[in-house]
Amino acid sequence: TVADIQAVAKELFQKQKYGSAQKQFSKIISHHVPNDLVRIDAEYYSALCALELFNKDAELLLKDFIANHPESPRVQTAYFHLGKYNYRKKQYNKSLNWFSKVDVYDLSNEELSELYFKRGYSYFEEDSIASAKKDFFEIKDVDNKYAAPATYYFGHISYLEKNYQTALHHFNKLKRNENFNPIVPYYIAQIFYLQ
Repeated sequence: TVADIQAVAKELFQKQKYGSAQKQFSKIISHHVPNDLVRIDAEYYSALCALELFNKDAELLLKDFIANHPESPRVQTAYFHLGKYNYRKKQYNKSLNWFSKVDVYDLSNEELSELYFKRGYSYFEEDSIASAKKDFFEIKDVDNKYAAPATYYFGHISYLEKNYQTALHHFNKLKRNENFNPIVPYYIAQIFYLQ
């Protein structure tokens, strides 16, 4: 039945077996009329599979989904995924464009942390330092996997702004972090020298 195919497809998607999941979603799409809710759901997931697989048509599929189903509650997460996709491709300007369309109230806490970090880093790469700092500030003290890198970039921006006490405070937080302890002492020594 369609419900079975849908369940299998979503399970494969959750297990990150995107190629197999996409085949199942394609079956659903081919057996349903346009604008059928089950088909709309399958189109969304099929496009996400394409993104994860780096298919050439991935971005187009998700843009088509947004254009064809503007009333779908999945449009907000489609914007979010397009932002992440362009972030992965280091196309920070495009990434910011998609992230700007996302309503933060439609995201889970985990997605929100990811949005703040990736949008902040995109701003940083595009030299919008004030906007980057705001986004890093949002998550630097929250328990999430982006807290340490957000703390680092917040400290780094404070250092660039010659706000050395704030920078020092944030770099000291990272002294025991295995990813940042090789570089943090350099900044701390530099700050003590400058003071």
